[in-house]
Amino acid sequence: MEDDAPWRPATGTQNPTHGPSSAAERGIRPRRTRTRRLTASPHDIFFRAIFSRPDSALGLLRTMLPESLAAGLDAESVRVISPTHIDGSLRASQSDVVVAARLFGQEVQFVAILEHRSSVEHRMALRLLRYSGETWARESPRRGALPDVIPLVVYAGKRPWTAPRDLAGLLAPTDAPALAALRPRFSYLLADLTQMSPAELRAQTLGQLGALALLVLRAVQRDGLRSALADLTPLLAVFRHLHDGPAALTLLLRYLLSVLPTEDQPLVHAVVAALPEPEEEESMKKVKTIADALREEGDVHGRASTISKLLRLKFGLLPDAVTERLARATAAELDGIAERLLFADTLDAALATV
Repeated sequence: MEDDAPWRPATGTQNPTHGPSSAAERGIRPRRTRTRRLTASPHDIFFRAIFSRPDSALGLLRTMLPESLAAGLDAESVRVISPTHIDGSLRASQSDVVVAARLFGQEVQFVAILEHRSSVEHRMALRLLRYSGETWARESPRRGALPDVIPLVVYAGKRPWTAPRDLAGLLAPTDAPALAALRPRFSYLLADLTQMSPAELRAQTLGQLGALALLVLRAVQRDGLRSALADLTPLLAVFRHLHDGPAALTLLLRYLLSVLPTEDQPLVHAVVAALPEPEEEESMKKVKTIADALREEGDVHGRASTISKLLRLKFGLLPDAVTERLARATAAELDGIAERLLFADTLDAALATV
């Protein structure tokens, strides 16, 4: 949802002798500028949770960096410094994972981004340049050397990636060498999962958990989970060796139940059936618990949306605080508001804040 544009008066000069000239005098209320609410999709949450782990972040770097750069990577120095990169205008990709590491002895920052939309973002290079600019602007001291920022884009869409891989590709062609020499290139590294088979993904240096995550993201967007089961099965043993294996497995199950269509959700049971014992029995219980919780969340979300619409129809535009309250409300709280709004004369009365 795009931010509301600030209200601007109509162009042209108003004659003060022919009626009110200001918006206030004409009874026009300026539109409020709203800050975009940052929301994360299940894809974003899954990607960030997996690749915010230092071992998975290291595997991603080793996979995506060219050999000439990967040779200079200090594996012991890799650390996740921010799970989400937010620029000055509060526009952010909620899947961003910002990693710092030493490359050939100097500190470098990597911004890893998941693109999971069906359409390709043509101006990705420009978006990434803004991110890098925000990173450099925050660095201190101001006269010191700026760190290198290397953007990494993991694309799990439906069509091959077609956007220019650098900023120069977004500019109009020129035959003037002097102009071309002044143009910045600003390249980014791309992992296009549409061009990688499951076998190729498994052969990468991602590590078992990273490879499993990218296989699942690829399958959800492209061929469906059924086609990837044979490739996923050998990787499921990784949960037994993780110090937080049960939590990581729950994350995977919740992601699958959140994004798969209803007719494909039985495939989650096939994933669970492939787990080593005794994880299978415990995970079957988790699947039911997660599915029930997701259904309840869906019911509450739908109820909150309906009540919000009824409140707007009766009392007009809702303050941001009310919208946020409805988003956090429990089923019982929503039921109470629904009962009160039938007879309430004010918004405060409906919300029981009087």
